[in-house]
Amino acid sequence: MPLQFPTLAEQVITSFEAKRNIPLVTIATRMGGEREEGEGFPPSIVYVFDDDTRLVIRGRGKNHTYKAELP
Repeated sequence: MPLQFPTLAEQVITSFEAKRNIPLVTIATRMGGEREEGEGFPPSIVYVFDDDTRLVIRGRGKNHTYKAELP
């Protein structure tokens, strides 16, 4: 799949920030992301999308961080 902007990972982040009452992992799953366990500390959750972009989530609760990565 060719890379188009905004990427699927960026769309998930935009949707999450617009609707804070829906969990980020739920939105990522609905957008077709496949979950993988990441490396490092704190442990991370990585969602890989069809356009090869990745959504990396670190931490839990209010202290979690997330970012989109390009292929």
